[in-house]
Amino acid sequence: MATTHRSVLRSSLEDTIASLASVFPLLTTNAKKNSDVICEHLSRLHDELRWIFGVACGLHRLVQHFEDGGLIFQDKGPYLVLKRWNSIFEKIRELSKDITLAHLQSSLRSLGPCLEIVPVVCDNVYSLYRIRSTLMSDICPPQPPNEPLPATGLYVSRLRDAPFELEPDLSNCPQQSSLGENSSTEPSDATLLQWMRELNFRGHNRPPLELFPDLCLARARNQQRPLYRIAASQWYLYADSKWSVIRREAEHFVAEPQRYNFFNWVLEFARTRIPHHPGSAGEEERASRIIELTDELERGHLTPMHMTCMLGMTELCKYLLAEGAFIISTGAFGSPLHCALLGPKVLLQMRQPWSWSTVLREMEPANDDIINAILADGEDCDARMRILLETPEGATLASIAFVAAVKTRKPELFSKIMEHSGTLDQSFSFMLTNLFPDEIPSDEAEFMAMMYAVVLGHNLVPDRTRFHISHCPWNGQDDIGSAILSILRRNQLSLSKITVTPIPTTKDEDFHQMVEDCILHGNDMYLQRLALDSRFSPNIRYKSPWLDNGTLVHAAVLCRQAEMLQTLASYDADMYALDARGRTPLMVSENVQMLRLLVEKYNVSTESTDADGRNIWHYVAATNDLALNSWLCKNDPSREANINSITKQGHSPLIESLMYINTLVDQDRRQTAPRPDVAYLLLEQDYLDINKGSSKLPIGHLAAQWGELRIVNTLAEKGLNFAVLDDEGRSPLHHLNTSCEEGLAKRLLELCGTLSSISKAGATTLESLYANSFLTEPGGGGLSRHPSCFHTLTEASLEPLLTREVLDAHNEAGEGCWVRFCNISRQLLDRCSNIEGGVPDAVELSIRAGVLALHKKHALKAYEEETGRPALLCLASLHEDGTTSWSLQTNPMVRKVLPACIAAGLTLFFRTQSAFELMAEALKLGDREIIFDVAQLVPLHEPAPSFEGMTMVEYAMRLKADGAKSFPILVCRGHITAEEVNSIGSRLCHVLLEPEIAANRAEALICLLFCGLCPNTTIRTEVPDKETTLLSEAIARDYLDVFAIMLERDADPGAGRTDKAITTAMLPNKAVYLPFLLDRLKPDFDWNFTVSFEGVPGFNAIDFAIQAQAHEALETLFSSSTIKTIIHSRSDINRGTPAHLAARRNDIRSIEILQQNGADLGRVDDSGQTILDIAAAISSPELMDLAAKFCSPDARS
Repeated sequence: MATTHRSVLRSSLEDTIASLASVFPLLTTNAKKNSDVICEHLSRLHDELRWIFGVACGLHRLVQHFEDGGLIFQDKGPYLVLKRWNSIFEKIRELSKDITLAHLQSSLRSLGPCLEIVPVVCDNVYSLYRIRSTLMSDICPPQPPNEPLPATGLYVSRLRDAPFELEPDLSNCPQQSSLGENSSTEPSDATLLQWMRELNFRGHNRPPLELFPDLCLARARNQQRPLYRIAASQWYLYADSKWSVIRREAEHFVAEPQRYNFFNWVLEFARTRIPHHPGSAGEEERASRIIELTDELERGHLTPMHMTCMLGMTELCKYLLAEGAFIISTGAFGSPLHCALLGPKVLLQMRQPWSWSTVLREMEPANDDIINAILADGEDCDARMRILLETPEGATLASIAFVAAVKTRKPELFSKIMEHSGTLDQSFSFMLTNLFPDEIPSDEAEFMAMMYAVVLGHNLVPDRTRFHISHCPWNGQDDIGSAILSILRRNQLSLSKITVTPIPTTKDEDFHQMVEDCILHGNDMYLQRLALDSRFSPNIRYKSPWLDNGTLVHAAVLCRQAEMLQTLASYDADMYALDARGRTPLMVSENVQMLRLLVEKYNVSTESTDADGRNIWHYVAATNDLALNSWLCKNDPSREANINSITKQGHSPLIESLMYINTLVDQDRRQTAPRPDVAYLLLEQDYLDINKGSSKLPIGHLAAQWGELRIVNTLAEKGLNFAVLDDEGRSPLHHLNTSCEEGLAKRLLELCGTLSSISKAGATTLESLYANSFLTEPGGGGLSRHPSCFHTLTEASLEPLLTREVLDAHNEAGEGCWVRFCNISRQLLDRCSNIEGGVPDAVELSIRAGVLALHKKHALKAYEEETGRPALLCLASLHEDGTTSWSLQTNPMVRKVLPACIAAGLTLFFRTQSAFELMAEALKLGDREIIFDVAQLVPLHEPAPSFEGMTMVEYAMRLKADGAKSFPILVCRGHITAEEVNSIGSRLCHVLLEPEIAANRAEALICLLFCGLCPNTTIRTEVPDKETTLLSEAIARDYLDVFAIMLERDADPGAGRTDKAITTAMLPNKAVYLPFLLDRLKPDFDWNFTVSFEGVPGFNAIDFAIQAQAHEALETLFSSSTIKTIIHSRSDINRGTPAHLAARRNDIRSIEILQQNGADLGRVDDSGQTILDIAAAISSPELMDLAAKFCSPDARS
């Protein structure tokens, strides 16, 4: 079986090869006899037959290997293919005997199916090859010499002797070591044209097949047309130099109709180089490269434009651009500009990641003409187009352009890309870091520094359309700057030696603003880069709210930018430049490092003065900077002169340090209180003269403001005279505040001797102390950093100030010590009223300390004896009509002082009408503190004129809104007894029934009951002789909440004289209440009472129900109570029995209910009439019929 198959398949192949071989001589002979047109068609037919001939020979060779190994083929595919081929070849052989143009065209058409069959054959060949390579790899016997093939000529023997391999046969095309390497001799124009025609040959213009079939076809082609491989690998080398020769063919080669010629050239070009590409990992990787390359071609991601840029074919590139070639791509090769920058190796690398050092070593950038042409055509160089390179983010054009610029040493190449929307992003910083993983070579150092300077220039202006200072790199995450800074430091590179390089697309005003912001927020690297611009000057004027017309050096010193200062110094910056106030950079120093740098490294003099004559010592002292002052005291070569130097205003450094307290008012309060640290340090210096200099306030007055006993004692030990007055006649005691330590006031009294405690303006030391305290920041929203804001005044620290002179002092208005204290305290509270969170506790406690201290000195009692008015009235506003107003919303003084006055025993006030007025205002505002304090000492149940005859409790009950909240505070804290509540109980219940207090009625009732109000309190109304109860009125008015509360508090339903709850509930529309009341009645409840109905007295309970026609209530009463006991009771209303009242009202239903419950209807009334008589009198037949049943005609009383 195996032999049969072997014989048939091999025989068929040999017949096919022989048949094809016999055609070639006929074609050659006829070509010599016919015209050019016939010859051209014969040549084309010859080429295509030779291509198929090569495939058949290759298949024969492979089948021979397998069948010699004993394999049996079951697949009939090869036989069908060969049969089809043989029929076609036989037809061609017949046609060849009589050559005509029509016959040739027919033959060429008949080869169309042949060409379609080739992929099928090749697929079968591929399957055979895979079987051989996997199962029979050891079967590869040499060709037996005694088994010759049929004589098929040179083609057959050449194919038989060639080994079958996946790798391309390089025998006819010597491999070049570099993609850009030229051949030793330049081809002639004719040869070059021949190459181009070979590449344009129609037979090559076919779509690529799958990997192995396409490789088989390529091998057959290269065996039969060795010129193709030479042309494919070398023509591009002469594309520019021989453009005039090949132009027509080259343009035809890249035209769309020839697209598959271009595809197959690219694949051939790649196949001849991939096996020798460094890093290639063998057969599978090479196969994957070819497959991916084929995919990119078919997707349109690898175009003629890409290849011309990659291989540096300038003229062809210009032609393609003129034809409208697409220059933006997103495939594996990026855009054509990517290819132009990277060079030919990108074709081999494709998606395989490179390292940046490899890119630098192997890239072959195209010439400037190609790059300029692409950019001129509108190439967009932003970061959206990337190729894969080391990281998933890939590489942008800017990154590749930078490496290309380094490779070619042309910085302008990078600049061109950046000018066309090149973008610097995180991937660019990755490139910078990895381009030179080790140190930069010394011969590259200067050039790389220049390249980094160029990059920084573009990084400074990321948005070229508009400039904003927030866009500067140091105002955000600066990956680029960080990477370059690290490289510069690691390689010890400097930008200072680079030639002048302008910052791109930056206006002069933007440039200066950039320099200023760099000084404040940037780093010295960017300043060095900015300094490379010709517009840069280290002495540029700098204006800001905190530096008027200074220089960059001022700004660097002020912002503590030591590196900036050193950079500016390297550009010969003027260290003695003056700002608008005449200050040198040294005078704005706020940092020891900057101070040391200026004095020790740059030898800046510390004796320089500003326009006011102040030197660095004055500035340091004025800011109370202990660190700077300590350094000056130890290191300033001119310290002995400077410590006692005097400004034009006469201030010494010591005076400046003490005056620092004046600046604290403008600062926010912090956690710790400031202290005169510099003053203490200066006082420790032996060469200090405390008497040097002067100010508006003497030194002793300045020292007193700090409130520290130590500094006063230190100055006194050094001989300072405290017994002096300032220009306003104030002693040091007038400058104390709440920071005053205990013992300080007493010590100053000793040092001031006989100085008056009253200033020229009449201010006492007590008033001055409170006026100097708790100073708020600008705007009043919070306390300042003034020392007084950190301390609370105590009685002990105040008492020494309350001298007899202070206690007896009166101002021009005749106001004494207490009134003046109240006034200054009120001013203090007003000043603190806007503080967020309210008046601080320290303020209240300090005022309280003042009240208690004055009370101990009998100042309040003295005021009451002197004026006859309560001392507390000083806190109110006195009007011309003699009335007072407290204005609690704007006068918190009352709230803060009142507890202190109570603690001091001032009770006279609470016996005056003013106390009620104060309570009235407090109740309106819901001021819990004042209500609580006043309620302890004023009678709440007594009527007061201030309340229009109402008691304070009634007044509070009638208040609305915030005032309504005051009532529980007033009555529920034990301020009123049960006896006092019940003494006005009727009035309080009357108020409870007012509609205006509906919203708070229930709460008020609960509060009153809690205070002891009797639930059965009688209520007198406006109706004469009407007395009711709260329970009865709740039913009458349908106050359900009051009804429920009263029942819960065991209110008596039968209480009341003229109106009772039990009878009110009998009314027709109130019957719902009746069951609840009946449940609360005692078993022995006495129904023998009379009440009023609509103002008419004398109704008993049954009369009331009959009069109200409350039949339902009447039935309920008879069924659930003992009311039967009065079923025959006489009253002034019924004048007999309730039945007689019902008869007179013709109330038949009531009579029926009475009869059903045992009433004797035959009784007579006071006038001797029965209900029958009454029925006849009122002419009621229905009543007569009912009465006739129960009354005899002769019944008499």
